[in-house]
Amino acid sequence: MNAARSLGELNDTRAVEPLVQALKDALINEDFDGQESANAVSALDKLNDSRSVEPLIQALKNEDSRVRFWAALSLGNRNDTRAVEPLVQALGDEYNYVRSGAAEALGKLNDTRAIGPLLSVSIDDDAGVRKAAKDALIKLGYIETVAAKEDVAVGETVVPVN
Repeated sequence: MNAARSLGELNDTRAVEPLVQALKDALINEDFDGQESANAVSALDKLNDSRSVEPLIQALKNEDSRVRFWAALSLGNRNDTRAVEPLVQALGDEYNYVRSGAAEALGKLNDTRAIGPLLSVSIDDDAGVRKAAKDALIKLGYIETVAAKEDVAVGETVVPVN
């Protein structure tokens, strides 16, 4: 097992600083296959500490799409609105699973600034991105569940909740 993952498994917040440093080092050194970054992100996600927000935001810019995906999901678990704008930017990622992860994360953050951008990706070419956007808009209280269950893009069925 990787050292970063082992630290995350300890569930001890004393591991946060070493993990943040490991993530920063991996991002700076551009680890070859993204595995070091992914392991650090995964471990930080388990610890759910606010000190990891800024490094996770930086990880959204990583060259490896898997790292961007896991960073997006992890930021959604932070309940920290500093992540809203970077996640909104991630909605424009070239990879559908990164866009989907960013949409899911934005739904968890419960910040209305995400509504417009989520509506924009609710008509994405990818069904998974559309579903993640619909689910996020439901969590944000913007659309009713009945409208989102229809098998069409939210942009075509939006029913704002009064």
